[in-house]
Amino acid sequence: MSLALIGLGALLAASALTFTALKWLGAIYLIWLGINMLRTAVRLDFNAACSNTRSTPHSLFYKLFWVTVLNPKSIGFFVAFLPQFTDPARPVMAQSLIMLAAFVGFGALNALTYGYAANHLQARLTRPYIQRWVAGLACSVLIAMGALTAKLEQ
Repeated sequence: MSLALIGLGALLAASALTFTALKWLGAIYLIWLGINMLRTAVRLDFNAACSNTRSTPHSLFYKLFWVTVLNPKSIGFFVAFLPQFTDPARPVMAQSLIMLAAFVGFGALNALTYGYAANHLQARLTRPYIQRWVAGLACSVLIAMGALTAKLEQ
């Protein structure tokens, strides 16, 4: 959100080269995530890797914080959509703080909902064939989104 507020959206709108570079970086990143997930899903020790991923709430918070901060999808979302909802005739900082509070609030509610659902579905998702199926579906979606991102035009 900070990058959008300091003008990355305006830079992307004004520079086709910058937009294209960011688009290709995002597409390559999504495809890399999908391929990496696929490689993990087909390994024989996939179940062991999944069962050893328990974290403390404290370490989990920091991992998720950095994943969110460095997520190119979030950056792209804010750069593309924030300027549309900012009224230049009013104080930009106040509007930005309201949008930031709304985003953080809804994001926390979303994460809590997913966490609650995952906690209740955990027993059903421990079967190896279900884990491989979910991982295969997820990697397919990531690779498809990367390919679609690469096809986008400015």
